[in-house]
Amino acid sequence: MQITWEELLIGTKIIALNYFRFAQFFVKPLLNPECIDREMKNIESEFMETRSIVAKHNDQLFKLFYHFDHSASNFSMGNIQTLKKDNIQDLLINFYSDHYSSDIMCLVVYGKESLDELQLMVVDKFSEVPKRNLKPKIWNANPVKKYMFGFVLKCKIRSPEHSFIMRFHIDDEITQYYGAQAANLISFLLTHQGSGSL
Repeated sequence: MQITWEELLIGTKIIALNYFRFAQFFVKPLLNPECIDREMKNIESEFMETRSIVAKHNDQLFKLFYHFDHSASNFSMGNIQTLKKDNIQDLLINFYSDHYSSDIMCLVVYGKESLDELQLMVVDKFSEVPKRNLKPKIWNANPVKKYMFGFVLKCKIRSPEHSFIMRFHIDDEITQYYGAQAANLISFLLTHQGSGSL
Protein backbone atom coordinates (compact mmCIF):
# COMPACT_ATOMS: atom_id res chain seq x y z
CA MET A 1 0.00 0.00 0.00
CA GLN A 2 1.23 3.49 -0.77
CA ILE A 3 0.41 6.35 1.57
CA THR A 4 0.38 10.05 0.74
CA TRP A 5 0.09 12.74 3.38
CA GLU A 6 -0.35 16.47 3.42
CA GLU A 7 0.76 18.53 6.38
CA LEU A 8 -0.31 22.06 7.25
CA LEU A 9 1.03 24.19 10.09
CA ILE A 10 -1.20 27.15 10.83
CA GLY A 11 -1.40 30.03 13.26
CA THR A 12 -4.34 30.57 15.58
CA LYS A 13 -5.49 33.99 14.34
CA ILE A 14 -7.27 32.77 11.21
CA ILE A 15 -7.42 29.09 12.09
CA ALA A 16 -10.98 28.50 10.82
CA LEU A 17 -10.21 30.07 7.43
CA ASN A 18 -7.06 27.98 7.08
CA TYR A 19 -8.91 24.76 7.88
CA PHE A 20 -11.54 25.71 5.30
CA ARG A 21 -8.92 26.38 2.61
CA PHE A 22 -7.08 23.15 3.40
CA ALA A 23 -10.32 21.15 3.31
CA GLN A 24 -11.28 22.60 -0.07
CA PHE A 25 -8.27 20.94 -1.70
CA PHE A 26 -9.84 17.56 -0.86
CA VAL A 27 -13.47 18.63 -1.32
CA LYS A 28 -13.18 20.37 -4.69
CA PRO A 29 -9.63 21.11 -5.85
CA LEU A 30 -9.40 23.89 -8.42
CA LEU A 31 -6.39 22.52 -10.31
CA ASN A 32 -6.14 25.73 -12.34
CA PRO A 33 -3.69 25.52 -15.26
CA GLU A 34 -1.63 28.48 -13.99
CA CYS A 35 -1.36 26.89 -10.52
CA ILE A 36 -0.38 23.55 -12.07
CA ASP A 37 2.33 25.29 -14.10
CA ARG A 38 3.65 27.11 -11.04
CA GLU A 39 3.74 23.86 -9.02
CA MET A 40 5.59 22.06 -11.83
CA LYS A 41 8.24 24.80 -11.73
CA ASN A 42 8.53 24.31 -7.96
CA ILE A 43 8.95 20.56 -8.46
CA GLU A 44 11.60 21.17 -11.12
CA SER A 45 13.46 23.50 -8.75
CA GLU A 46 13.36 20.91 -5.96
CA PHE A 47 14.49 18.22 -8.40
CA MET A 48 17.51 20.30 -9.46
CA GLU A 49 18.44 20.99 -5.82
CA THR A 50 18.42 17.30 -4.88
CA ARG A 51 20.26 15.94 -7.93
CA SER A 52 23.58 15.89 -6.09
CA ILE A 53 22.26 14.16 -2.96
CA VAL A 54 23.78 10.67 -2.80
CA ALA A 55 20.81 9.18 -0.93
CA LYS A 56 18.52 10.20 -3.82
CA HIS A 57 20.83 8.44 -6.29
CA ASN A 58 20.82 5.32 -4.13
CA ASP A 59 17.03 5.30 -3.92
CA GLN A 60 16.76 5.61 -7.69
CA LEU A 61 19.24 2.76 -8.23
CA PHE A 62 17.31 0.49 -5.87
CA LYS A 63 14.19 1.05 -7.96
CA LEU A 64 15.83 -1.16 -10.60
CA PHE A 65 15.19 -4.09 -8.24
CA TYR A 66 11.40 -3.66 -8.36
CA HIS A 67 8.89 -4.95 -10.89
CA PHE A 68 8.10 -2.20 -13.39
CA ASP A 69 4.33 -2.47 -12.80
CA HIS A 70 4.77 -1.87 -9.05
CA SER A 71 4.58 1.68 -7.70
CA ALA A 72 7.89 1.17 -5.88
CA SER A 73 9.65 1.34 -9.26
CA ASN A 74 8.29 4.82 -10.00
CA PHE A 75 10.34 7.98 -9.76
CA SER A 76 10.33 9.37 -6.24
CA MET A 77 10.20 12.86 -7.71
CA GLY A 78 9.20 14.21 -11.09
CA ASN A 79 10.61 17.08 -13.08
CA ILE A 80 9.49 19.28 -15.96
CA GLN A 81 10.31 16.58 -18.53
CA THR A 82 8.21 13.90 -16.81
CA LEU A 83 5.32 16.18 -15.85
CA LYS A 84 4.95 18.41 -18.92
CA LYS A 85 2.03 16.82 -20.75
CA ASP A 86 -0.61 18.49 -22.91
CA ASN A 87 -3.44 16.95 -20.86
CA ILE A 88 -1.83 17.33 -17.41
CA GLN A 89 -4.93 18.99 -15.93
CA ASP A 90 -7.16 16.09 -17.04
CA LEU A 91 -4.64 13.59 -15.68
CA LEU A 92 -4.61 15.33 -12.29
CA ILE A 93 -8.41 15.48 -12.14
CA ASN A 94 -8.61 11.78 -12.97
CA PHE A 95 -5.98 10.97 -10.35
CA TYR A 96 -7.95 12.93 -7.76
CA SER A 97 -11.16 11.07 -8.64
CA ASP A 98 -9.45 7.67 -8.64
CA HIS A 99 -7.50 8.01 -5.40
CA TYR A 100 -9.08 10.61 -3.09
CA SER A 101 -12.06 9.41 -1.10
CA SER A 102 -13.06 10.05 2.50
CA ASP A 103 -13.42 6.33 3.22
CA ILE A 104 -9.69 5.73 2.68
CA MET A 105 -8.45 8.97 4.22
CA CYS A 106 -7.93 10.13 7.78
CA LEU A 107 -7.44 13.51 9.38
CA VAL A 108 -5.24 14.27 12.38
CA VAL A 109 -5.54 17.64 14.06
CA TYR A 110 -3.70 18.77 17.15
CA GLY A 111 -3.45 22.10 18.90
CA LYS A 112 -3.71 23.83 22.24
CA GLU A 113 -7.52 23.84 22.07
CA SER A 114 -9.64 21.16 23.72
CA LEU A 115 -10.66 18.09 21.71
CA ASP A 116 -14.24 19.38 21.50
CA GLU A 117 -13.04 22.74 20.15
CA LEU A 118 -10.76 21.09 17.58
CA GLN A 119 -13.56 18.81 16.47
CA LEU A 120 -15.93 21.76 16.02
CA MET A 121 -13.33 23.52 13.85
CA VAL A 122 -12.86 20.69 11.39
CA VAL A 123 -15.82 18.32 11.19
CA ASP A 124 -18.12 20.54 9.12
CA LYS A 125 -15.28 21.57 6.79
CA PHE A 126 -13.92 18.08 6.09
CA SER A 127 -17.24 16.20 6.12
CA GLU A 128 -17.78 17.38 2.53
CA VAL A 129 -14.83 15.35 1.23
CA PRO A 130 -16.46 13.00 -1.32
CA LYS A 131 -16.97 9.37 -0.39
CA ARG A 132 -16.38 7.29 -3.51
CA ASN A 133 -16.25 3.84 -1.86
CA LEU A 134 -12.68 3.31 -3.02
CA LYS A 135 -10.31 0.68 -1.71
CA PRO A 136 -6.59 1.33 -1.36
CA LYS A 137 -4.49 -0.46 -3.95
CA ILE A 138 -2.63 -3.33 -2.33
CA TRP A 139 0.04 -5.38 -4.08
CA ASN A 140 0.03 -8.95 -2.82
CA ALA A 141 3.05 -10.00 -4.84
CA ASN A 142 6.60 -9.28 -3.75
CA PRO A 143 7.67 -5.98 -5.39
CA VAL A 144 11.28 -7.18 -5.78
CA LYS A 145 12.23 -9.18 -8.87
CA LYS A 146 13.17 -12.71 -7.77
CA TYR A 147 16.51 -12.69 -9.57
CA MET A 148 17.48 -9.54 -7.67
CA PHE A 149 17.60 -11.28 -4.28
CA GLY A 150 21.21 -11.65 -3.15
CA PHE A 151 22.25 -9.16 -5.82
CA VAL A 152 25.20 -6.85 -5.17
CA LEU A 153 25.04 -3.45 -6.81
CA LYS A 154 28.19 -1.33 -6.97
CA CYS A 155 28.17 2.24 -8.14
CA LYS A 156 30.74 4.98 -8.43
CA ILE A 157 29.69 8.40 -7.20
CA ARG A 158 31.22 11.85 -7.38
CA SER A 159 31.11 12.31 -3.64
CA PRO A 160 34.16 11.45 -1.47
CA GLU A 161 31.96 9.53 0.98
CA HIS A 162 31.66 5.76 1.00
CA SER A 163 28.57 3.82 1.99
CA PHE A 164 27.48 0.22 2.35
CA ILE A 165 23.74 -0.31 2.14
CA MET A 166 21.90 -3.53 2.85
CA ARG A 167 18.21 -3.82 2.10
CA PHE A 168 16.01 -6.65 3.27
CA HIS A 169 12.55 -7.46 2.06
CA ILE A 170 10.12 -7.70 4.96
CA ASP A 171 6.62 -9.03 4.28
CA ASP A 172 3.65 -6.74 4.92
CA GLU A 173 2.54 -9.06 7.75
CA ILE A 174 5.02 -7.24 9.99
CA THR A 175 2.68 -4.24 10.00
CA GLN A 176 0.44 -6.06 12.49
CA TYR A 177 3.29 -5.65 14.98
CA TYR A 178 3.62 -1.91 14.47
CA GLY A 179 3.12 -1.29 18.20
CA ALA A 180 6.25 -3.30 18.99
CA GLN A 181 8.13 -1.55 16.15
CA ALA A 182 9.56 -4.84 14.93
CA ALA A 183 11.10 -3.33 11.76
CA ASN A 184 12.85 -0.65 13.82
CA LEU A 185 14.18 -3.31 16.20
CA ILE A 186 15.67 -5.28 13.30
CA SER A 187 17.26 -2.09 11.95
CA PHE A 188 18.65 -1.22 15.39
CA LEU A 189 20.20 -4.67 15.83
CA LEU A 190 21.85 -4.50 12.41
CA THR A 191 23.21 -0.96 12.83
CA HIS A 192 24.22 -1.25 16.50
CA GLN A 193 27.84 -0.08 16.86
CA GLY A 194 28.67 -1.61 20.25
CA SER A 195 31.01 -4.45 21.10
CA GLY A 196 30.50 -7.51 18.87
CA SER A 197 28.32 -5.63 16.38
CA LEU A 198 28.51 -5.92 12.59
